[in-house]
Amino acid sequence: MKLTRPDTLLHALFMAALIMFSCCSHEDRLTPFRWEAYTPQIDSLTIALDTGLYLGEDPDSLAMILARLDSLAAPYPRLKGRLDFFRSAIFEVTEKEDEAETILRRLYNTLDSASDPYLYNRLRIRVDPDEVSISAYNRILARREFFRKRGDKFMTAAADIDLGNLLKSCRDVDGAWQAYSEADSLLRSVGFPQIALPIAINRAHALQIKGDSAEGKKILHDLLKEKHIQDNLSLRYIILKNLFTSTGDTIAAGELIKIQNEEGDGVESDPGLAAYLSEKEYDNKNYAEALRLARAALNQARLDGDKDVEAVSMQRLADAFNVLGRPDSAYHYLATQVTLTDSIELAHEPDEIKATETGRLIAMRKMEHELAEGRKTLWIVSILFVIFLCIIVTAAVVAWRIHSLRLERAKASVEREKAHRRLMATLILVEEKDALLNSLSRDLRDLEQKGEISAGTKGHIVTPIKTHIVQKAGRDTFLETFSELHPDFTERLKEKAPELTDTDLRLAKYIAIGLDNKQIASTLGIRPESVKQARWRLRSKLHLQSGASLEDYLTSIVN
Repeated sequence: MKLTRPDTLLHALFMAALIMFSCCSHEDRLTPFRWEAYTPQIDSLTIALDTGLYLGEDPDSLAMILARLDSLAAPYPRLKGRLDFFRSAIFEVTEKEDEAETILRRLYNTLDSASDPYLYNRLRIRVDPDEVSISAYNRILARREFFRKRGDKFMTAAADIDLGNLLKSCRDVDGAWQAYSEADSLLRSVGFPQIALPIAINRAHALQIKGDSAEGKKILHDLLKEKHIQDNLSLRYIILKNLFTSTGDTIAAGELIKIQNEEGDGVESDPGLAAYLSEKEYDNKNYAEALRLARAALNQARLDGDKDVEAVSMQRLADAFNVLGRPDSAYHYLATQVTLTDSIELAHEPDEIKATETGRLIAMRKMEHELAEGRKTLWIVSILFVIFLCIIVTAAVVAWRIHSLRLERAKASVEREKAHRRLMATLILVEEKDALLNSLSRDLRDLEQKGEISAGTKGHIVTPIKTHIVQKAGRDTFLETFSELHPDFTERLKEKAPELTDTDLRLAKYIAIGLDNKQIASTLGIRPESVKQARWRLRSKLHLQSGASLEDYLTSIVN
């Protein structure tokens, strides 16, 4: 039964929807198809043709759209290939197969696949032989990958359907189910759920091949509950027919008989139904009616070229003739049925062998692909493991280095503390000697006052000791100790200010360990005011800004 053609209102709505496509951006104009974009008008007409062909639009309307597109194609020579493609498709719809075949072959032989790869892949779908082979499998995979990269979900779904059909023929039910499911999801995502109907039927068939006939029947029964199928007699008949043919569902058979009678065609026009009713009449002992229906089924099956139903009809005839007392006729049809069944099996045997071999090759290819993916995954895991090990080793080295630096800093801190103590010890020694000298000076002054020693004698004793023995030795000891602990202090300071004198450097060392002006004055044997002036000169030579701490600056060089 043919699908009912849309009425004028639906056609008007269809054309209005196509006009809306032309309002889209240039990038999205060709959604859901991915033809090369030209102008908004050419692109919208292209969508109209492609969508109309898949939705079963009126061929006369499609021919008008094609004529309009043809009138706009003059400035675009490459557009001719697209026009020929659609022209051949319209010829196929109007059952002009010879004209369509001629156009397709001419286009296929002249088309440059590099200049228009999308048209080339669309064309391959129609010209490639419908066969079960590993080469067909490779071609379908290539087309699917092309359309997927192109972003054409509709044609990707079409390739998935072809792949599912091929895998189903090879008894790879799981692979077929996966391909059908992906196609169904893609078609629904681009707004073509009605085209997903054949996919559901194929999924049900795949489950039946797998042995899950109950789930297959459930899919078909669920389809019958959808409103757009209930409202469309043609679609409903297709599903019922598949349900009856694949599962022998008696309810579906009854519905089919009812539809046939309502349409006035009669069950005799459907050989499968006629054979089914013949069996029912035989079970009810209506042998004459069973014989009539079996003959009708046989004649229609021969006209349709349905060998399987022809063999079943012969079996029904043999049973009826045998009961009616005509064993010779029963034997004739039974022998003919056996011969026909054997010929059917022999005819199918090469196809079965080829399907089995193709299935084996496809399984090998999938295994090779899985092994390649496994090796790739192994490489990735290995690389990640090596990176992980490097990170662990690096982290360990960094942790060890941080620990070493902490130990070094701790050791340096201890050494600095020791140095500070040594310097302070030196300072204390100097101060103790200063105190001793002061005490001796007072004692000598007392002796002078008592007349026990002359002033000249006192000065002769005190002056050389204070000037040349105690102070110089203390300073020298301090400076030697400081140089041992901080050997690069003088060089670093001279890099900052090459004009520094030895006096400046000695003052900088005293300040660096934290001596105040009074202590420095006592150590150097000068007045505190002189120390202040020396500090000011040192700041100037070091070019320190106002407010900057001289102590902090010198301490940072020491540390």
